[in-house]
Amino acid sequence: MQCCSPAKPLVMTCYPKPHNIRERYAAGERHFADLDDDDDCYYDLTGADLRGAVFCGSRFIGDFTNANLEGADFSGCPIKTSIFTGAKLANATFYQASICGTNFLGADLRGANFLEADYYGYRFKSGDLPDH
Repeated sequence: MQCCSPAKPLVMTCYPKPHNIRERYAAGERHFADLDDDDDCYYDLTGADLRGAVFCGSRFIGDFTNANLEGADFSGCPIKTSIFTGAKLANATFYQASICGTNFLGADLRGANFLEADYYGYRFKSGDLPDH
């Protein structure tokens, strides 16, 4: 299935948002439901260690290149034009997420759950994974 691999690399054109997600995570916080894309800027989390983080329902554009997101939960998230290139997403959950123009090339998706996630009208079934 050819769905989540744009022909050209995604380019972020806005400065990263100052939500201090790395610092909040380091302080023990794991729930980040306050992320939004109201001004179409992005979250630069390149190489971040966010294992087990919960983003359920958050709206965002993010660069997670080479980030460790093992066991992270993106359930119900509208994820648009985000980059997960080389990210560790083993056992991550994207249940009922709405995924648009997102790149998973080289990502570790072992055990990832995309059940009922939507990509431009395609609804993932059990065991389906985006191109990676």
